Amino acid sequence: MKVENVKAGLEKLLPVLETWEATKVSKDFQKLVELMDGYEDMTIDAFCKKAREGLEGRKKASSSATSLRQAVVDGHVEALKTANENDGEFNSALDAITSDKQVRVAELKAIAEGYMGLTPLKTKKKDLLDEIKTLRAQNFRTDHKLKILSKW
Repeated sequence: MKVENVKAGLEKLLPVLETWEATKVSKDFQKLVELMDGYEDMTIDAFCKKAREGLEGRKKASSSATSLRQAVVDGHVEALKTANENDGEFNSALDAITSDKQVRVAELKAIAEGYMGLTPLKTKKKDLLDEIKTLRAQNFRTDHKLKILSKW
């Protein structure tokens, strides 16, 4: 069977779907009809194979684009750990993370995990930064309490 036959059938089905008020299905079929433009002479098998190849190529491109920028993560984790004892330096390290355009949510999660040693619970940039600040403050309070208790 050729693509032109399937396309013609879908084009006849579109008005019926619209009268049934199946707008979502109608829009999806309309997109499919538009995708078939220019491929009418192909067989369905060949068209499907071409579509799959296109989707696999897109997956590979998007997975490389979304891969973690490990060097960026490592640099920021090291800066946070180095600046941990000094409030000003620590805030500067956080500001550097905020202003770094290479730090997306995925990188920020990895930075938080690397600094905290825990998997962060938050999923938004601001919340992740707050979680890092909160953990640091909790660690300082715990250390301070331990120092007081050790003197007794």
